[in-house]
Amino acid sequence: MQPARLAHWVQATAYVPPRRAAGPLLDDWYRKNPQLRAAHAQIGRAVPRPNLPEYAAWTALLEEAILKATTGKLSAKAALDEAQKRAER
Repeated sequence: MQPARLAHWVQATAYVPPRRAAGPLLDDWYRKNPQLRAAHAQIGRAVPRPNLPEYAAWTALLEEAILKATTGKLSAKAALDEAQKRAER
């Protein structure tokens, strides 16, 4: 797809440009939508999630640990230690 067409698609959907060539064509649009420029700029630092069946379970353990720590049920260290032990089972 041509960069101009991609730029139009990005403006219509606010999705991340799939090719860097569309970037310069979006400068005016980004000036009007600075929050999208910031969001799209983060893609360069993105790291894919691990492709492991255990990943979903680990994520759930971390979410539970964060909840326990932020609600005062456990200290952050205790919550993470507990999640680690459960992950190793």
